[in-house]
Parts: sequence; structure tokens; C-alpha cells
Amino acid sequence: MNEQQFSLHIRRALDESSEKLPFKVTHRLSAAREEALSRMSAAPVGFAALAPTSAAGTGSGAVKIAQLFGANTFWRLAGTLLPLLIVVLGLVSMNAWDLSAKAEELAEVDAEMLSDDVPIDTYADRGFGVFLKNTREP
Repeated sequence: MNEQQFSLHIRRALDESSEKLPFKVTHRLSAAREEALSRMSAAPVGFAALAPTSAAGTGSGAVKIAQLFGANTFWRLAGTLLPLLIVVLGLVSMNAWDLSAKAEELAEVDAEMLSDDVPIDTYADRGFGVFLKNTREP
């Protein structure tokens, strides 16, 4: 028996037992329902799905509860997308920070090259690059 068949079986049993309730009980349930519905105007819209369909409370309560949770797709979507958005913003900020660090490093190298006594044409010479590689201290 799957979940839908089980809920249908329970619904039928509840419907049958609600028809056997005394009039006083159904009248009290009806009055309580009316009072709850009058108070519900201040409640959030999603809670309207929990109201029974008749005075005796017949109808599929399981379906009503499922509708309440199924209709709340905004919060599901927000719960899914918010962590994803945080990760993406973190990656973008790390990339921006890395690019700014590289730009500062290149600016520092350029400033040292321009303030050095060696002429700029020397840096373009292939032999100068070989000279720098060979004269590095280990």
C-alpha cells in the first residue's frame, strides 16, 4: 500500500466516523470552525488550507496539509537559492580580491623597474633575462 492509498483509506475512515457523530458534537465543531475562520483573517494566507471542508470536519485533511506545504514554494526556493547565492558572492569577492592583489604586485614591480638605475631597454634584451637567471642566488 503506497502513501496515497494509505491517506485515502484514512480519509474514508475519518469521513465515515464523522457521519456517526452526534448533532451536539457537529454543532460545536461547526461553531468552533466559524470562530476559527473569523480569527483567521489575521493569520497568514497559507493557513487557510488547514480549514475543514464541512461542519463535521469531513474532507481530506491530509490533502489540505499537503497543499499547505506544497504551496510554500517561495521558502523552498529561497532556502535553495540563498546558500547558492552566498557561495557565488564569496567566489566573486575572492576573485576580485585576487585580481586586486595581482594588480598591486604588478604595480609594485613596475614602480621598481621605473625607479631603478637600469635603462628600460635592458629589460627587453634577451641576454639580460639569461643574466638574471644565472646570477640568482640559490
